[in-house]
Amino acid sequence: MKKLLYLLCFVWAGSFLTGCSEEEIALYDQEMAITFSSATTLNYTFTDEHYLNGTTSLELNFYAQLQGGLVDANRTFCLKTEPREGYSELPVLQLENPYTYSETDTNIQVYPLVAQRPEKPSTTQSCLLTFDYANPAHQFIKGRVDISTLTVNVTYKIKPSTWRDEVWGTYSDAKYMFMMDVLDKTYSSMMDYELPTVVDAYEAYKAEGGDPICDDNNEEITFPETNVNA
Repeated sequence: MKKLLYLLCFVWAGSFLTGCSEEEIALYDQEMAITFSSATTLNYTFTDEHYLNGTTSLELNFYAQLQGGLVDANRTFCLKTEPREGYSELPVLQLENPYTYSETDTNIQVYPLVAQRPEKPSTTQSCLLTFDYANPAHQFIKGRVDISTLTVNVTYKIKPSTWRDEVWGTYSDAKYMFMMDVLDKTYSSMMDYELPTVVDAYEAYKAEGGDPICDDNNEEITFPETNVNA
């Protein structure tokens, strides 16, 4: 009786191992799919430092991963952008289609993605980045839906959190950008006694025929009339 039980256990164990092997073989024999990694959001943030330095683009990395095994030769994939609900402006991204997934011994590879700075400050842009399965250069099938879309957010905010109306007057992005142009520094390095320098520069700008600089309400920017001593 014991011999019979040992024999049955041996047969059952062999069947279990064979089943596992067949599943693994099926996994690696299926057509290869491509997805993003578990990190599904890219956040680009432009600040007053980027305006001052003339930085008009930022680069971050995204990670593509395989499902179904490893590639035995270089393959290409393509991306596209889609609108995201609740956002009227889409980021301007430099898509390098087609991307190449190189033959290596890893199932995750990294790629750069460049986003352009929005035209105006106080702007938030967002979109969905997805795989372009309809592109003839895309050589992978669809993978897991939950990681096949990447959210891309691009924010351009320059307003200093410590802005003082009593020194510089009512804030506007246009005014602050002019101040940075004149003083060649961001707000954190500006001194109160530099107000006359900005005022004189604005008067000279208008005297030379420059159009009035307007705030968000389309009213000309103003500065306090009294100078502030250091």
